[in-house]
Amino acid sequence: MILQRDVAHIVTDSAFYDLDGYVQGFAPKAVTIPHWPGILAVRGPMLGMALLLAEASIKFRNIDEFADGAEAFLADYCKRHHEALTQWGGPPAIEVHAVGVSPSTGGCRGFYVNSQPGEEDPDTLLSDDFDYLSAGPAPVVALTEVNVPDIIVAPLPPDEFWGEVRASGFGGNLAALDHSAIRRLGTKILKAQRLETGTHFEGGEHHHFVGGFPVFMTLKRDGTITTSIGEAWADKVGERIDPSQDREAERDAAPDLAHMSRQQRRQFERLKRERSAA
Repeated sequence: MILQRDVAHIVTDSAFYDLDGYVQGFAPKAVTIPHWPGILAVRGPMLGMALLLAEASIKFRNIDEFADGAEAFLADYCKRHHEALTQWGGPPAIEVHAVGVSPSTGGCRGFYVNSQPGEEDPDTLLSDDFDYLSAGPAPVVALTEVNVPDIIVAPLPPDEFWGEVRASGFGGNLAALDHSAIRRLGTKILKAQRLETGTHFEGGEHHHFVGGFPVFMTLKRDGTITTSIGEAWADKVGERIDPSQDREAERDAAPDLAHMSRQQRRQFERLKRERSAA
């Protein structure tokens, strides 16, 4: 999420995968909420995401109501949809990024809401008959309002690559970036996130999490919402995400300059410069 004074941006990938990191398919991770107007993006198990987006859309009439009720709503949601949210074998937890036009201020507001496993009495957790997945403690939910201008990135890329993104110049100039610059920044962040690895369970083999297609959504204070799709990565259903294929795919896609017209060569060189800047 990137929040500016009169506009908010949501940037996501689109890959869904199983516990071992094998891609199951591609689907949106953010949706338009027309009556706010606004956008909701969610991280977590696929079934839990779809249910949450629908319920939150129905429950809250605008972003201000979401700000007032999101913590209680999400805690209750995690209890009611416990089975869908624990399909990965862990406790019920989910993350929500929300932006919308505020009736009270007339501008864009943005929020990051994160549920984490709740605490339980240690003696209860260590007892032989305690089933964490079916009777775990209530989740702890925290809502954070995003300042203007500011950016929320989840998950954070590896430190060395996140440092490169920050060094690219967005730092203190975030408020002044236009749509094209925001798109380039979002692409850099996704590429850095794409290099991160992890596992969903102890002893599991590490794999990459970000893949599919970059998706860019923009909300203006007049309620206009636009969506655009970036260039797809070389990820395939049934396989793990492999960022090492990215450069190979770019090389394979390189055109034959010798058979281009002067105008085509100029256009290709311009696109090449833009991609290098991203």
